[in-house]
Amino acid sequence: MERRSSAFRDPARIDAALLAELAAFFAQVPAWDFTLAETARFPGVLYLAPQPALPFQRLITGLAARYPDAPPYGGAFPGGVVPHCTVAHAAHVTEITPLDAVASAVAASLPIPARAHKAWLMTKGASCRWGQAARSALAGDGSPRPAAP
Repeated sequence: MERRSSAFRDPARIDAALLAELAAFFAQVPAWDFTLAETARFPGVLYLAPQPALPFQRLITGLAARYPDAPPYGGAFPGGVVPHCTVAHAAHVTEITPLDAVASAVAASLPIPARAHKAWLMTKGASCRWGQAARSALAGDGSPRPAAP
């Protein structure tokens, strides 16, 4: 099986027309409130699970339908993508102790109220670091962020 990049597009293929198309797409998506209330895991990864997850899932599904040549995570998860906010990666998937320590530290700061009101297009540079290539407002972008409990 061919391993595909997790990137949406090669940075060389991102132009003004694509950015305008993405901005128009995101302008139709209503902003929403969510909470990061609990930690969860993938093998070797600790993440925060957003609640509700459905608006994120709808956004991912909508983008995948609009850009079938650029499936999320290069198509590695044909059953669907789990919305998440990565907190930590273990050096090896069998190392769980460092993730346990991070999970304990993070738990003290939960829940985290938030508002999804912008979409960022991230690209990976030559240094293998991710950077923001563009930012698009969702509908209702001017709404205030929820207050912390």
